[in-house]
Amino acid sequence: MDDLKLISDRRTAHVVPYTLRARALDGPLPLYALGRAFYHLAQRRGFLSNLKAGRGDEETGKVKQGISQLSKDMETSGARTLGEHFAGLDADEQRIRQRWTSRQMYQDEFEAIWRTQIKHHPHVLTQKLKEELSEAIFHQRPLKSQRHLIGKCDLEPRRRRAAIASLPYQQFRVLQRVNDLRVESELDLPRPLTHDEREQLLIRLTVEGDLSWNEVKKTLGLRTTKKQPVKYTFNFEGDGEKKLIGNRTAAKFSEALGQPWDDMDEPTRTRLVDSVLTFEDEQPLLHHLQQHWQFGEQQAVAVANLTLEAGYGNISRRAINKLRPLMEQGQAYSTARRQIYPESFEARPPEERLPPFSQVAPTVRNPTLARAMAELRKVVNALVAQYGKPRFIRIELARDLKRSRKDRQQFTDQRDRNTKSRDDARKRLLDRMGKAAGEQLNKPHNILKIRLAEECGWVCPFTGRGIEMETLVGDSPQFDIEHIIPYSKSLDNSYMNKTLCYHEENRHVKRNQTPYQAYHSTEQWEDIIARVKHFKGSAANAKLAKFLADKLPEMDEFAERQLSDTRYLSRAATDYLATLYGGRVDGDGKLRVQASPGRLTAILRRAWQLNRIGYGDPEDGDQKDRADHRHHAIDAFVVAVTTTATVHAANRAASRAESYYARDLLENIDLPWEGFDWKNLADAVDNIVVSSRVNRKLNGGLHKDTIYSKTYEVVDIKKPDTTKTVHHVRKPLEAMSLGEIEAIVDPAVRQAVLDKLERLGGDPKKAFADRNNHPYLTTKNKRLIPIHRARIQTSVTTIAIGRGSRQRRVAAGDNHHMEIAAVLDKQGTPKKWEGHIVSRFEAVRRHTAGEPVVRRDHGPGKKPVFSLANGEHVLLPGEGDTEPQILRVSVISGQQIEFVPHSDARPITIRKKIPGARIRASVDKLRQMGAMKIAISPLGKWTPAGD
Repeated sequence: MDDLKLISDRRTAHVVPYTLRARALDGPLPLYALGRAFYHLAQRRGFLSNLKAGRGDEETGKVKQGISQLSKDMETSGARTLGEHFAGLDADEQRIRQRWTSRQMYQDEFEAIWRTQIKHHPHVLTQKLKEELSEAIFHQRPLKSQRHLIGKCDLEPRRRRAAIASLPYQQFRVLQRVNDLRVESELDLPRPLTHDEREQLLIRLTVEGDLSWNEVKKTLGLRTTKKQPVKYTFNFEGDGEKKLIGNRTAAKFSEALGQPWDDMDEPTRTRLVDSVLTFEDEQPLLHHLQQHWQFGEQQAVAVANLTLEAGYGNISRRAINKLRPLMEQGQAYSTARRQIYPESFEARPPEERLPPFSQVAPTVRNPTLARAMAELRKVVNALVAQYGKPRFIRIELARDLKRSRKDRQQFTDQRDRNTKSRDDARKRLLDRMGKAAGEQLNKPHNILKIRLAEECGWVCPFTGRGIEMETLVGDSPQFDIEHIIPYSKSLDNSYMNKTLCYHEENRHVKRNQTPYQAYHSTEQWEDIIARVKHFKGSAANAKLAKFLADKLPEMDEFAERQLSDTRYLSRAATDYLATLYGGRVDGDGKLRVQASPGRLTAILRRAWQLNRIGYGDPEDGDQKDRADHRHHAIDAFVVAVTTTATVHAANRAASRAESYYARDLLENIDLPWEGFDWKNLADAVDNIVVSSRVNRKLNGGLHKDTIYSKTYEVVDIKKPDTTKTVHHVRKPLEAMSLGEIEAIVDPAVRQAVLDKLERLGGDPKKAFADRNNHPYLTTKNKRLIPIHRARIQTSVTTIAIGRGSRQRRVAAGDNHHMEIAAVLDKQGTPKKWEGHIVSRFEAVRRHTAGEPVVRRDHGPGKKPVFSLANGEHVLLPGEGDTEPQILRVSVISGQQIEFVPHSDARPITIRKKIPGARIRASVDKLRQMGAMKIAISPLGKWTPAGD
C-alpha cells in the first residue's frame, strides 16, 4: 500500500485516516493501517445521548439536530459509513472536523470494518481482540445512580418521593390545582368550580396538557362577550401564573403515539411511562420500545425524544394513592391530607437548641439550603449557649413591600406583551409553514426562535445572513439559539441573554465566547454592533449592552444576582428557627418568630444613614457597602429593631404611594430610638471579627481537565548541557502566550506562527482572535493548510490517573492545604519556616490509604508548626502603634500565601486593581512577623488553633 506514504504529506495527514476507514470496507488493509483506522475511531467516538442528563437540554437539541443533518448528508452521498462519507469530501471545500456525530455511527463503522477485515486476518482478529478493542474504544462509565438522594415523602417517611413526570404525580397535581381553583368576578364572591365545570376542565387538562387562562375560560363558558359582559378571572391568574398546568406527560405521550396511547388503559399507560423514566441511554430505550412495546421505529424515536419534566415531588405514590379518591371527589389537598394524615398537622414540642436540619427536614436534598441551615444552626446555638434562648426572633424575608399601582400595571403589561409576542410568532409559523407542518413545529423552542428572529429583523446579528422560516425551524435548521454571554460562564438562560446565530458561525467562530471576545479585534465587529443597534423590542438596549460588554460579570456579582431571590431559603430558615418554640406561634399563642421584608430593611438603612459604615465614603450614605462582610451585621441590627407596627405602616404607605414617591415617604420613619447616632453603631461594627466557613472537605475536582502526552526528555534551551522533562499538549493559537508559541513542537509550524505574529504584532491572544489572521503552511503542490491549533511543550507537573490502557496524565487540581514546618538549627531553634503544598488529589490519596490528611513528619531537623487551608485565619501581632491584624487565607500557591482582612468581601478581581488590597507573604515572612494560627467561633471570638 505504497500510497500510504502520503501520510507524511502535511496536506493529507488529517485526511488519510478517513481514506483508510473507507478502504477497509472493501479490501484488505495492512495491520498497521488497520490499527491506524481503529485508533482514529477511538479519537472521535461521537455523542452518546444520556436521557437523564439531556432531557430538555437546549445544547443536546443542537447536537441531535446536527447529527440528523449529517445522517441525511450520508444518505444523499450514498456513503455506507461515516468514514466513507468524510473520505469523499474535499477538505479544502468542506470542513470535516467539528461536526456533530453520534456514537452509533462509529459503532456501526467498527462492525462493518471488522466484518471485512476478519476475512483477511482471521488469526489476528479474534473474538477476544474484538471485545477488548470495542471496550477500549467505546466504553463510557455509566452515571452513578442518584436514587439514594431522592427525598423521603413528607407523609409516608419510609417511601421515596414520586417523579414529577410519572402519571400518578401528574394526575395528583392536576387535581390539586383544579380543586383549589376559584372563579372571581366583580359581581360575586370567589367560588369553586361546579361539578360539571370541574369535569370538563379535568378532561381537557388530561388530554391536552397546559391550558392558557383564555382556554380555561372558554372551556367553562366564562369568556367576556357582548351578551356576557362580566369579566371573570381566577385566583391563580392574579398571582402571576400564566397558565393552568395540565397532565404534561400524558399530553406528550398522546402526541408521540397517537391511537396506541388512546387504546391503553390507565395501568398500562403508567407502566409505559415508568419504563421510559428508568432508561438512561437512548439506544437501549429504543430497543425496549420496539421489542417489548411493539412500537414502530418512528413511534419509538418520538417517545425517546420526549422532553419530560425532571425532578421529584414532595410526596410518594403511596400517599398519592391514598389521597386521590378524596381529591377526585373535589376535596382540596389540605382537607384530604387532614383526613388521611391528621398527624401531619400536630405541633412539635419546643427544642432547647436547634437540632440538625436533617432531623427537622429529613427529605430535603437541596445542598445550598442544607449548607445555609447548618451555618445558621452554628450561630443560633452559640447565641443560645451564651445568652439563653431569645424571647423572640426576627428574620428578614426576601419579599418586596406591596407593589404600587404603577408597578402592578407595568408587570401586567409586560406579561401581556410577552403573551402577544408568542401568539404572533405561532400565527406566523402556521401561516408560513401550513397548518399540518406548522402544528408539527409548534414547539416552545421554535416559537422562541421566531420571536428572536422578529427582534433581530430576520438577519443573523453575527454574520448578516438573511433568515427564512424554513432555515429557522424547518427539517434542517441553520440558525441556533445562542447565549450572548455563554451559559457556562453566566448560567443566565433568560430571554434577555439569547439571540440567533448561524450554526456554522456559532460552532467555529463565536463558540463559548462573549461577542466582545470573539469579534472585537476583527473587521466584523462594527457591522455586528450596527445590526444589534437595529434590534426591536423592549430588550434591545439590554442585549446591546451584553454585546458590548468587554468582560464577564464578576463571579461574586453573579452569585449575588443568582441568589437574590432567596424566598425559599428565608421561608425554610423561619420554619427551622420556629422549632425552638414548637412553631412560629408557641403554645401560649405568642408569635415567637417574626419576619420583616427585605426591601424595608434597605429603606431603613438608607433613612438611618447606616450605609455610611464600612469601606465606603462616610459622606455618601446612599449605597450599601457590600465590600465589607459586616454589612450583614448592620442588616441584622435593622431587622432586630423593626417592629411589626413598622412593617404594617410601611406596607400601607407603599400601597398608597406611586413608586416615584414611595422612597421619600418611607424615609421619614422615626429613628429606632431617641438620640440614635449611626456613628455609635459604626464603632460596634468595627469591633466585630468575621467568622468564615472553612472548607477542608475532600470533595471537588481532583485534577484539571486537560490531558497531556507521555513525558519526553529534551534539551533545555536555556541550559544546553542539560535536559528537561516535558509533555506535549494541543492548544488553540488564540489561547497561547508568546512563550507557548516559542514552545510549539513542530519547527515548521512554530516558524509560520512566529512569522505571522511578527507581521500582525501585539498580543497573540488579540492577533489570532480572528481565525482569518491565522497562519498557514504551503505544500509542494501549493495547497494551503491553515494552522488553528498546535502542539506545545510544557513543563507542567502531571500525575497519572486510570490504569492500563486507560491511564492518562493530567495536572493536579486545586490545593487542599499547606503544611508549614520549622527548620531547626543544631540547638533545636527554628531558623526558618518552609511550606509543603498538598493538592486535593494527594489529600484524597492519603485519606483513601488510611494516612493522616495533614502530615506532621517532614523529616529530621524539622518541626511541624501548623497547616493552613483557604478560609482559615492567622493573627499578626501589632508592632508599636500598629494594630494587630486578623487575616483570612485567600490563595495558596508555591511558597506564597495571599491573605485578606477577615471582613473584606471584595472579589480578588477587584482587589487586584486596588494598591495594597492584596496582602502576600512568604512562609518564612510569617515567622518573621510572629504569625499565629487562630480559630474564630460563630460569635466572633478567636482562640489559638492547632491542627
